[in-house]
Amino acid sequence: MFDFFNKIRLIFSKSTQGQTCVDTSETYTPKLNADKKKLSKYPWLRDYSEMTELQKQAIGLPIDQNILISGFPRSGKKLILFFRAQYLMNQYNIPPERFAIIVANSDLRDYVSSILDAFMLPKTSVLTIKDLLDDYNRNHLKSESCQTNLNVNGYVDLTVCVLPHLNQARQDQNAIYDFVLIDEVQNVSHNDLKFLGMISRHVTACMAYEGINDLDRGTAEIMQQLGTSDVFELRAHFTCHEIANFAAQFINVSNDRDKYISQSNTQSASCDVPSIFYALNREQEVIRIMEIIDKSYGQRIGIIFPTVNKANEFRQWFRKVCLNWLTNYNKNNPPEIMTYDEADGREFDVVIMASLREVLFEKIVDVEHRIFSGITRALKNVYIISWGKVDSSSLSNILALRTKGLAKVEVQRRKKSRPFLQGDGTGLKKV
Repeated sequence: MFDFFNKIRLIFSKSTQGQTCVDTSETYTPKLNADKKKLSKYPWLRDYSEMTELQKQAIGLPIDQNILISGFPRSGKKLILFFRAQYLMNQYNIPPERFAIIVANSDLRDYVSSILDAFMLPKTSVLTIKDLLDDYNRNHLKSESCQTNLNVNGYVDLTVCVLPHLNQARQDQNAIYDFVLIDEVQNVSHNDLKFLGMISRHVTACMAYEGINDLDRGTAEIMQQLGTSDVFELRAHFTCHEIANFAAQFINVSNDRDKYISQSNTQSASCDVPSIFYALNREQEVIRIMEIIDKSYGQRIGIIFPTVNKANEFRQWFRKVCLNWLTNYNKNNPPEIMTYDEADGREFDVVIMASLREVLFEKIVDVEHRIFSGITRALKNVYIISWGKVDSSSLSNILALRTKGLAKVEVQRRKKSRPFLQGDGTGLKKV
């Protein structure tokens, strides 16, 4: 529970000692400082003037209590988070070292760091939980056992070292941060969230709408931890009609499915019907992936695999076999190969979801959530690829999507040629 500073840390201290938050007399209006090149690379970037009134309202929410913002994928949560950081920094004259933006992993941290200049935010403001704990370990923990007692994630143990240390220091009313902003808070553990609340005077957290996340920790539990009485719900997300209807098939609860479709803003989006391809074998799956890359020239491509091993395996093969072809073809915008966790929070023109062998359309919540998450990373095109024997139940589910007009479906019966590799001298090898 966020009972530490429950009354004083949510309203910024007015004492002279340690005071860093001073409300300015005029309301600050956030700005985006991005050129055309950056806007084309990150199409989700939009100027504050182009945001909806609900999004603007979320950016300027008061700081009298912690804030929880909920929305479907592509509802603008990440954009709101960065604009809110800029707003709070300027509205309350917060120095850069007094706030932090928390993201799930180092890959997302590196991705986000490359766009912070567009929001006029320092790159040092984006951190992972591990970054924060390493810093706390260096600057606040003196015990030798805490320096060496690392948990399975490779950083100082919260339960054994950090939380007891913070509990002993409760009489100190000066938090380390004036505000912390958390991306995808549903992926933050109970203890990690407790730690963030204890080191910050105000927390703004964004989370995926509960109906489509696969975790046991629901909205009510997170609200209780944050000590907030309400959720600010974003009631629109931006996607195209074809992708929205296809993604909705992977939401189990009918009310949540209807809500997702009804909140889709598809007026300005145009894309192709998603494609499902069942290859004869792994080699044919690779051929199809390369064909998609070939016809998607100039677009941002994300290739998502279900496990780290599969992603690394394909990445190594891709670099070894296709490097010359890729260098000559699309060197400025190469495909990115990743897992579903690494893809979280990212957007691509084209998404290829590969190697979904034996899990496609199984009634497992986590699998369906992962497929939904992968589909909603796409702006224009979605390709789902699997290989091997297709059982009758899976085939029936696949063909039902085709019957409804929600997907193009191809079940391969014979081997295909590989014209995209002709003349490059590499040949295609099995992964």
